[in-house]
Amino acid sequence: MAVREAMFPALRVEATAITALLRFRDDVVIEVRAGNGGGASIHMRSRSRLGRADFGANATRSREFLAALQTRRKIG
Repeated sequence: MAVREAMFPALRVEATAITALLRFRDDVVIEVRAGNGGGASIHMRSRSRLGRADFGANATRSREFLAALQTRRKIG
């Protein structure tokens, strides 16, 4: 994934993901938002630039990213 823009202190990252097979470009946005009580929540959006269907690629990308983040949270 190539990061296009990162905004601080808003904690928003915009990136472009490129599919392996057909090299389609998908837009990815990850935001960390302050929560009530001092915590934070992470929001992720992945959207295809072209076409109507992505055969689950964006949902898979989001699940894999959040799973990896959860794993790192448990380790660190």
